[in-house]
Amino acid sequence: MDVRLHPLHERRDLIDQCVEVINEEWPRSKAMRLYSLEKSCSGLPYSLVMTDSQAGSEVVIGYCRLAKVLAQRRSVLIETVVVDKNLRGLGLGRKLMELAQLHARQSGYDNMYLCTTDKEKFYEHLGFGYCEPVNTLGAMILESCACSPATNTPLPCSPSDDGDDGRTPRPDCKQETSKPINSTGEPNISTCGVDTSASGDVCNSNDCEQTDLDRLCTSSTVNPPPPPPPPPPPPPPPLPKHCTEAAQPVIYWMTKKLKDS
Repeated sequence: MDVRLHPLHERRDLIDQCVEVINEEWPRSKAMRLYSLEKSCSGLPYSLVMTDSQAGSEVVIGYCRLAKVLAQRRSVLIETVVVDKNLRGLGLGRKLMELAQLHARQSGYDNMYLCTTDKEKFYEHLGFGYCEPVNTLGAMILESCACSPATNTPLPCSPSDDGDDGRTPRPDCKQETSKPINSTGEPNISTCGVDTSASGDVCNSNDCEQTDLDRLCTSSTVNPPPPPPPPPPPPPPPLPKHCTEAAQPVIYWMTKKLKDS
């Protein structure tokens, strides 16, 4: 195999092939992937593409991306390391990393960082060791998929703005309006204890004997009030501990020194 590594901004004719190789591992719309790859330029972050000569033409067989490490001018982050699925098991992943490290050294970088959730043993064999996380600029590190499980518990009903109890008023009843107040600032209360401010009338003996519902309704037939709404269902039980732990993969940060100080 005639394997070579090219900066993608120098070989834009290979962008479409890069999209196919990357999307085999991390599916994404072709338009969004093209938009991201076409931004690759001479400054970090930028993409590197590994090719092989087949039948007189170059075919993309691997891809990776370099990004800047903040506060470490001579360090670089490598990410999105991927090899064509049909060519795995042939040592091309190691070859891609070796070429990327050589490219980084020739570009003046002394240290290379990466992070992984499941390939830490592979990178150990390449000489990488574990380290603390670093801050990067322009990286496209995949976020962890840990999230809190959603519940279907409805929110409790809250009183509406007009002060009722949240239930639809009966069609045979009038809607109370704001009550007028007297000169003292208090509602009009009759001597028998009935609030007459809603109608403005003076309380008489018949009014005192009637209930508030009778006094407000115009119909002679009084329907019973609707039953209260049922209480909300209880929240679902918490997930078992092993399920929550599985949803939060461990992210391993690793580094390798490219040059002796």
